[in-house]
Amino acid sequence: MFDKMRIIDWNSILYSAIILWPTFMFSLIFGAFAWEIKKDFRASLEMLKGLRNSDIGIFIFCCLVALPFFIAFYKSWYWPAFLCVEENGEWRCRNSYYYTLTIIPPAHPRRLESLFRTTTDDDGTEIYFTGGVRICPENTEPFSLEFTSYPLESGDPDFFKKFGYPDNLVLIADSAGRKFTPWHAWNNYGYVYLTDKNQAEYHGETLAE
Repeated sequence: MFDKMRIIDWNSILYSAIILWPTFMFSLIFGAFAWEIKKDFRASLEMLKGLRNSDIGIFIFCCLVALPFFIAFYKSWYWPAFLCVEENGEWRCRNSYYYTLTIIPPAHPRRLESLFRTTTDDDGTEIYFTGGVRICPENTEPFSLEFTSYPLESGDPDFFKKFGYPDNLVLIADSAGRKFTPWHAWNNYGYVYLTDKNQAEYHGETLAE
């Protein structure tokens, strides 16, 4: 099904690519070693018995070198890298390997928390924003993506406009400079304001499950 990438976290992709290559090479080495043992177990057992202490030491050293890469690859699997919006409004968070980590159905309430820092280029002429957003689906573990945003004429980051939020979107700010969207859903037309949920939260009420 067609989807459109709305956020790409290039840092996550870059770090995952750096981790992937040595992890892949170590996997080939250990995989070939395991295959040889499986193919002829008795011969491999005799070979292992004949190993010198120096050979065992080298093997242990290689395992210790490879271990951090395997741990890092495991962690990178859960790093969000893409936020994709499908035709029906479904949001999909994918990792750098394009595996889906989280699915937010169109009608499921969610809100976004943004925190951008003003940055200038090396010449000090171009101003842009660094930071990102934290997507908080209701009753689901939130996830964050980092990216660069550029200023609108008003001086605000252009993220919400590019993502597809309406021009009259009202953001809620806190003392730390973070901005929050109201609770909303998302269909094939885009942003859907959830009146009942936002009014209940404003009045300190709890919506019935």
